[in-house]
Amino acid sequence: QKPVSGPEVTHFSYFERDESAFALLGALGGDDSQFQLLEGPSRAEISRGGKDVKRKDDAPIVFLLPGIMGSHIQLGKDRIWFEPFSMWSGDMARLKVDDQGRSVEANVSPDGWMDRNYEMLARHLADSHEVRPFAYDWRLSITDAAGRFGKALDQAMTDAERRGKPLRIVAHSMGGLVARLALKGRWDRFKAIPGSRLLQLGTPNNEIGRAHV
Repeated sequence: QKPVSGPEVTHFSYFERDESAFALLGALGGDDSQFQLLEGPSRAEISRGGKDVKRKDDAPIVFLLPGIMGSHIQLGKDRIWFEPFSMWSGDMARLKVDDQGRSVEANVSPDGWMDRNYEMLARHLADSHEVRPFAYDWRLSITDAAGRFGKALDQAMTDAERRGKPLRIVAHSMGGLVARLALKGRWDRFKAIPGSRLLQLGTPNNEIGRAHV
């Protein structure tokens, strides 16, 4: 079929326009002659960001930390947040925490970040940096996430020192608080690495300060 384009073409119009509706019905009946066979499978990248390091040997290192609710949460291998079908099925109840701030269910872990919010930025940073994502379980205390991030930060500082390159942290919202707490006791070593910076985006530093007063 000759491609049809324009503002009148939507996901719903496939079933309203004869040229596409009849072709779809034919394909369901086993006749796909109205469809064009592509030369090969799509090479478009299917984004599942926030899980793997975007490696760039001997480049500066940058951590990217999402904000509250910006990390996916999985139970075992099943993503609950943000997975609409699981949420509509009532699985959100399985992500409860107890009075001590611990998961009621075991085997709950972060599963990368929200691609639509962070992946484009991560790819931009990857042009000049090795991007190390740090998704975390935002249901739990900041102290819990900072403890985990601190271990990753220790390794990154060692790597940056070995490379002779800066170490940067880009942290959004709650991620800025996680980074700030993890840097406590590590700040002198961090700032001693030339060119290293902490960039907080929309982090509620004043609010957390008032809460500690």
